[in-house]
Amino acid sequence: MPQIIDGEELLTAKEAAERKGIGKGTILKALSRGSIPVARTVANVQLIRVADVDAYKPGSYRGVERAHIVRRVAKQEVEG
Repeated sequence: MPQIIDGEELLTAKEAAERKGIGKGTILKALSRGSIPVARTVANVQLIRVADVDAYKPGSYRGVERAHIVRRVAKQEVEG
């Protein structure tokens, strides 16, 4: 259940993970990378805007995309 603070709907990492159907660790990594911005911190708990959670696409991290490209190039070199 989102908390409403100053008119913004905010979620904890656990709530965000449940909303996206992914692990809490994935959300925490996205927060530490800056893929999802932290809206505010209250009592040492990072809160995330619902809109930012909804916009987040797991696996869109550049390192993941790069890994796919590297594998594809390596495969082409072996076949090639």
